[in-house]
Amino acid sequence: MDNFDKYLGKIFELGGRGPDAYDCYGLVMAICKENGFELPELDTPESVKMRKQIFDNRIKGDYLELLDGPEPGALAVFDYRAGGLHIGVIDGSGRRFIHISSTTKTSKIHHLNDEYYLRFVYGYYRPTNKIQRASETA
Repeated sequence: MDNFDKYLGKIFELGGRGPDAYDCYGLVMAICKENGFELPELDTPESVKMRKQIFDNRIKGDYLELLDGPEPGALAVFDYRAGGLHIGVIDGSGRRFIHISSTTKTSKIHHLNDEYYLRFVYGYYRPTNKIQRASETA
């Protein structure tokens, strides 16, 4: 997953699912879907804020595999504690990630080794729920 150009500069909107505005999870869902992976929709006010319990119970086990460290195409998940979880997608270099938040206001690419992000790492995850295309089932 390294085709981020069309997602750069998108506007942040809580609950946004694109194509012009996203929240962090909506942006990740769009990039994953474009690359053949499915993540479940989160449709309650609590889930839009990516609470840790929702991530652990509804997303992690069925859709993601925990990794030992960052790798290209994986998801970087951050725990801001009181503010819930934040999520982005790691680029092809394995050193940067694209994300969007109410702080950044638009989607941007940042380095994973930035001290700010390193202190909040919750984990790195590989998407596992490959979308079955009609041509693959026939």
